[in-house]
Amino acid sequence: MKNVLLISRLENIYLKLRFMLFKKWLKKKSFSDRKLVFSDNFANLDNFTVKHNEFYNDNDVWFSKDAVSLVPDGVSIKCYKDKATRTTYQGERTTNWTSGMIDTYNTFSHSKGVWLIESNVCESWIAIWLLKKGRKILGYNREQITPEIDIMEIIKHKIRHTVHYGYANDIYRKYGIGSSIIRNDNKFHEFAVELLDNGYNFYTDGILTAKFRTKDPEFVTNDSNYLLLNNAADWLTKENTEFIIKSVKVYE
Repeated sequence: MKNVLLISRLENIYLKLRFMLFKKWLKKKSFSDRKLVFSDNFANLDNFTVKHNEFYNDNDVWFSKDAVSLVPDGVSIKCYKDKATRTTYQGERTTNWTSGMIDTYNTFSHSKGVWLIESNVCESWIAIWLLKKGRKILGYNREQITPEIDIMEIIKHKIRHTVHYGYANDIYRKYGIGSSIIRNDNKFHEFAVELLDNGYNFYTDGILTAKFRTKDPEFVTNDSNYLLLNNAADWLTKENTEFIIKSVKVYE
């Protein structure tokens, strides 16, 4: 991965082991001294757009508003078996799963700061991530939406932090760097990312669990990010699942 410093990789191994072995003794990071610029406890969905009647890119998933609902703990995004053939502006396809996605594309975006989300984890391809709106970059014909910052996603039954970056005309991104933290435990956690001028700090339950630094100018930008929250099925998903998000906070 271009220009990613070796020390980032080595330090992430240390941070992972520290979290696994000493979590209960480590001091938790608080962001309450920073200015709060966005907060949502999901009394409603006014701050979010719910994806409806579209395929999840090339994946075996159909997004429907019927998979998204308000529950006492927050917002629920279900993923369930539902084989059907459908036609949209994306074409006609048969998918085996229905799920949901919500985002702040039309309501809120922020360039740096700290994004803090409390949610459960479950045995499907859930994700909490940040994207940029499509923008023209000198030298590229295709609009670019990276860096993509995966605050949390479940990959191969593990909680993972990832950054996808590197502009291109023919592919989504050139590079990706990530770190798996712990196995999915089906519990609620707080996941956060701190966006810096030269990289990212990732937190799980207030404890630093990964950090990435690089000199690549495409790794960090000053462009605003919007938030996406989704459930989905991958090749390892076997049963119906429910992804519950309790709250979202963004600090300056």
